[in-house]
Amino acid sequence: MTVTAEQLVAMVKGGEAALVDALDLSGQVLTGLDLTGGVFSKVDFSNADLSGSDLRECTFLNCRFDNSIFVEADLRNSDWIEPKGQNVDFSHAVMRGMSLIEPEMPDLKLIEADLCDSNWVTAVIPRADFSNSQMEAVSFVTPVLTDAVFNGCRLHRTVFLEADLRGCSFDGATLGTLVFNDGQCQGLDFSTTNTDNALLQFQKADLTGANFTGCTLKMCGFMGCKLHQVDFTGADLSQALLAEAELVGVKANKVVVEQAMFAKSSLSGCEFRGAKAEQSNFSETRIDGCFFSGAVLTYADFSHAGIFKSDFSNCELTRANFHCMDDGMVLWSGSNKGDALGTDPKRKKAESFKVT
Repeated sequence: MTVTAEQLVAMVKGGEAALVDALDLSGQVLTGLDLTGGVFSKVDFSNADLSGSDLRECTFLNCRFDNSIFVEADLRNSDWIEPKGQNVDFSHAVMRGMSLIEPEMPDLKLIEADLCDSNWVTAVIPRADFSNSQMEAVSFVTPVLTDAVFNGCRLHRTVFLEADLRGCSFDGATLGTLVFNDGQCQGLDFSTTNTDNALLQFQKADLTGANFTGCTLKMCGFMGCKLHQVDFTGADLSQALLAEAELVGVKANKVVVEQAMFAKSSLSGCEFRGAKAEQSNFSETRIDGCFFSGAVLTYADFSHAGIFKSDFSNCELTRANFHCMDDGMVLWSGSNKGDALGTDPKRKKAESFKVT
């Protein structure tokens, strides 16, 4: 069954909770229509043009949207349940409060869209283009976002939960408070983003090959993350949390890690030459085959750490804490190791105390 634009408006406005069911609207020009509150079930919108239409609080159930156009449409607080379609264009649309449940919509165009407060649940949207969009308080739950483009976006209070972000681009994006929990973040490049006010929280994420060169990452979190071949060269990780992380082949020369937390992490083949690491915490950390030459480690805590086959030459170690530290084949030449604190007998005795 096909209908005209006028008939469609009449159907939507025909009564409370009017249901538009199983219509074929493919290829129709439906621009500028007032369809607020409409409920659409199994409707085919393929190749339809709804540019500039008012679709606030609409519900779309199992609808088809191949090549549909929603440019400058108002989609605030609309609900999309299991929508399907390729190459859907939401450019310049207002999508605040929009919820999408299990959408399968590859190659979405969302250029300069307003996505604030939107929710994407189990979204399969590879190659989505979010360029220059507003993305505050956006939630992505278990999405497939491979090769998506976030260039020029403003992202703040946005959550990526168990997201597949491999191949994504963030070139020129401005980052605020973002959460990446248990995500696939391999190869992401944040070196060209604006991180001046960023508070990035990665937890148990795989960041293999990620690039944070020169980024401001103060108080950012990488707890439990896989940090293989990550580049932190020249970054500021002051007070960052890297506890229980796995660092392999990390490049962090000239990095600032003052008061950073590395407790219970493992570092293998990492480069921290010239690092500023005052008051950083490496307690119970294993450091193997790493380069810390010329690092400033004043008041750093290496309690119960293990350091092996590593270069700590020409380091500043005043009041560094080597309590119960185990080391072997470490190069200390040129460092003032004598100014560091050794094992504290009273503390050691207290730590070994067992209640019987």
